[in-house]
Amino acid sequence: MCKFTSCSKCGAKYCNGCALSISTDTPLPSGYSSQCPESVINCFFVNLYYNCELRSLSNVFVDISYCYFNQSNMDLQSNYVSAKIAENIAEELSIPIGTGITIAAKAWGPNNSKFKVLGLHGWLDNANTFDVIGPVMASSGIRMICVDFIGHGRSPHKPTWCNLYYTDYITQVVDVADALGWKTFSIVGHSMGAGIGSIVAATVPHMVEKIVCLDFIGLMSREQDQLQAIQIAMASRDSLIKRKPFLYPSRESIVEKLKSNNPFISDDAARRLLARSIETVISPSGDQMYKLRHDPRLVGPSIFTMREHEVLVMLKSISCPVMLIWGTVSAQQFGMKKNWPEVMEKRMECIKNLETLQCQGSHHFHLENISSFIDRLINFVKENQEINFSPPPNTFVSQENHNQLAEAGLPKSNI
Repeated sequence: MCKFTSCSKCGAKYCNGCALSISTDTPLPSGYSSQCPESVINCFFVNLYYNCELRSLSNVFVDISYCYFNQSNMDLQSNYVSAKIAENIAEELSIPIGTGITIAAKAWGPNNSKFKVLGLHGWLDNANTFDVIGPVMASSGIRMICVDFIGHGRSPHKPTWCNLYYTDYITQVVDVADALGWKTFSIVGHSMGAGIGSIVAATVPHMVEKIVCLDFIGLMSREQDQLQAIQIAMASRDSLIKRKPFLYPSRESIVEKLKSNNPFISDDAARRLLARSIETVISPSGDQMYKLRHDPRLVGPSIFTMREHEVLVMLKSISCPVMLIWGTVSAQQFGMKKNWPEVMEKRMECIKNLETLQCQGSHHFHLENISSFIDRLINFVKENQEINFSPPPNTFVSQENHNQLAEAGLPKSNI
């Protein structure tokens, strides 16, 4: 039989074995044991960690915590358990898009929901970045589909003869929406995904109902000589293509590497992201090793980068409501980079319909602490908002020359 103990986070009763009888894509906090071979309720425990953080926010989690984490209520119907678990376990999707590529994705929530949300992850991250938010959105009736951008997570890489442009992610978002049959949708984007989402909102305003930006707004910019930037990117591409992937002796060694590069991220967030980014390989010597599966060219310089004036023009074109959520620790990180706080302030001034809030946590606060903002996020997504179902005149053919607008008053590059 299951052996119950108390959760150190919320005091609820749980079985060590059931806690880890789940897929590797949903790791639980360190310190949990899986020594329970006789478990009779395998996998019902998939949301223990979420429950500890969110038990006051979702009836689904409250039901599980009070019915199953108390030994006196172990006689609940098994079909009820299955139904509750099904609401919160992600569906793995393969989405063929028009370019002939199949995008990997995770989904939560009812397929027939009128509230449709695309989740867009950050640079070198993947769809697991929404593992905490997704189930809560689903429990409120929202359909949330989180993609792995090409070259990330379980999505394929571009052929080596193709250059990588971050602007390609913009068309991927539209292609995924078309493949899903979504005429309109909202976006929740983190970091790079927030930047991509904001440009999608500006480019196809007839499709985007709302956008929630987590810890970033707009795209990375650089004042540079474009010719020299292309030359540097091409030279870097050749070396990255030829470079052999680094092999790690264990999954934990990759976690330690990520933590050394990003000391602000929590252990749980790091493990959750890497669960979808690591693959097992056999080394030339025959040993089992591990490597990161993202496209190695992603770490190289981009062949094209917008200038800040161009980013501001894009942000001014967003017509839908925007919610921007900052993490407190990430605000400190931005402060370490010369003028980033000033840059972000100017970007926020460009948004017509902006709501901002701050919550405790690092750049990946949405994997660490969502209790301070999740209710407002859900209400924001579900608020009524009328938008046009066809592009307004001149949506794609502007009468203004944005290049000239962006160049007005632009200082010359020193490169």
